[in-house]
Amino acid sequence: MKIVSVQFDYGGLQSYKKLSQVFAYSVKKNCPDADLELINAKPPEIKRKIRSKSFATNTLKIKLWLNALRSTTDDVVFMDCDMIVLKDISSAFKNDFDIGYTKRTGSRIPYNGGVVFVKNTPEAIKFIEHWKEINDKMYNDYTFHHTYRNKYAGMNQAAFGYIMETGGYKTKLKKFSCDIWNACVENWPKINDETRIVHIKGALRRSVLMNRSIAGCRFRRAIILWRNLAIEAGLIHAPKLDVNTATPITPHPLIRKVRGLRRSRRRY
Repeated sequence: MKIVSVQFDYGGLQSYKKLSQVFAYSVKKNCPDADLELINAKPPEIKRKIRSKSFATNTLKIKLWLNALRSTTDDVVFMDCDMIVLKDISSAFKNDFDIGYTKRTGSRIPYNGGVVFVKNTPEAIKFIEHWKEINDKMYNDYTFHHTYRNKYAGMNQAAFGYIMETGGYKTKLKKFSCDIWNACVENWPKINDETRIVHIKGALRRSVLMNRSIAGCRFRRAIILWRNLAIEAGLIHAPKLDVNTATPITPHPLIRKVRGLRRSRRRY
């Protein structure tokens, strides 16, 4: 199994760099047998003023996905880099499918394209090719894109939603629940031991990157899971917290040192 993630190099933008580093660490820790490929791409030039940066990068991203799929014989998981992996995800490929997608519940937007499971079959490759073709058409046709963007959001998701509505493919599709395989905003308060992937976006992303207080936070568990991985990866210097009680698991080395000095002073 290969895990492929595309990230765009915007120079001084450090937030995505840290997210990507924690993502990579989580993959190596919890999917040690997976081959991780991080594609660091140059941001595309935006030639059309009505097209946003995210639409341009997502249009390039799906092209890079297709190139990565064609260059390997492995089954592939395409993932955004603003995620953490909590458990081995290779079990997904025990199911019978060509393309696996994640379905949301409790959200107006039915799908999230942050995780896509792809078995390396001819039908899967054809599906990604068709997906890219529709994505490119939408990027160049504002009206076409706008219709489906209102329903499905984004660029890749809008194209995927169009394909799901119109059909015409022979690909075996498999629906995976977001609450386990791609925990989004509506799933964060319900993260449990079955959750395999957490999507670090929106308010959760701001919380982890800005080191906001977790007191009273509905998605405290998600914040602690990300921070603990960042601490293990050496990106944050602080004690790890218990995900249930939010209390320190072990004191930070500097805290232990200060406590030791205090005890030694008391002896005199």
